[in-house]
Amino acid sequence: MSLPELWIVAGPNGAGKTTCVQKEPISQLLPNVTFFNPDDRTLAKLRSHGFQGFHDAPAEVQERSFIESADEVFAELTEAIAGDVAVGVETVLSTRKYCPLVDAVRVKQGFVGLIYVALTSPMIAKERVAARVQRGGHGIPDEKIDQRWKRSLGHLPWFASQATAFWVIDNSSSDPTTPPVLLATGKRGFLEYLNDVAFAEMKAALSALPMMPSP
Repeated sequence: MSLPELWIVAGPNGAGKTTCVQKEPISQLLPNVTFFNPDDRTLAKLRSHGFQGFHDAPAEVQERSFIESADEVFAELTEAIAGDVAVGVETVLSTRKYCPLVDAVRVKQGFVGLIYVALTSPMIAKERVAARVQRGGHGIPDEKIDQRWKRSLGHLPWFASQATAFWVIDNSSSDPTTPPVLLATGKRGFLEYLNDVAFAEMKAALSALPMMPSP
């Protein structure tokens, strides 16, 4: 009998969540996982309405499409979990929206995997988003990026504590040839490893988790 499997790839705007999921070693963790990306779905909606992408779609159309996509993804994830399917979602984790999905998987004794792609400051997030806009991606006001960076870290402890297993990586380097740095790992509510180089806000967030007892 199969059990539901939910993977959450989280992190602030511009962290490079999609890229990290597609590359090894993270991609090796997810060989049979169907991923849902609300941003990709939003882009598809805009193009279906005759727009080339985010750069030429009016703000109100983008917002409406984002909301529709997020609601559709949540509904499809809920259905997949009920059917014991392995699924994943990318999210900034700026809200507690996915808490009910985590609870649903845990009730069924399924697997919850969390991969948190961190940036050491909101300034890096702003620079990444600005570069993305230059490539035709969607923009986000600076104040929202600031707020989401902080809220995302604020929600991390709960999701990490509920995950069957979690990994935190730092993807702040501007050198594309430099791999992300592993900052922390944990299992079943315990912090298993914390890298000394983790930035202060990350250490503070993960301090809410107890260290895994020695064997």
